Amino acid sequence: MTEENTTQTTASKGPIIIAFFALLVAIAAVGAAAYLWMEQQGLRADTKEQLADQSISIADYGNRINMLTKQDVEILGQTKK
Repeated sequence: MTEENTTQTTASKGPIIIAFFALLVAIAAVGAAAYLWMEQQGLRADTKEQLADQSISIADYGNRINMLTKQDVEILGQTKK
């Protein structure tokens, strides 16, 4: 009788152990997903900042080109006189 009780107790712990490990794996998966999501948000913010900096640089280059073009026109007008 004692042997049957031990066998039943060991057999009934099997599914509990499997469920426990499944729960640990699920918790680890949720943690990994949260970490990756936070990393993605950080990269997205960095990308937006870089794009903003580049658009400012492009605008600066456009202003410089316009200024140099005006100077060229003025110099050309002075040399024609």
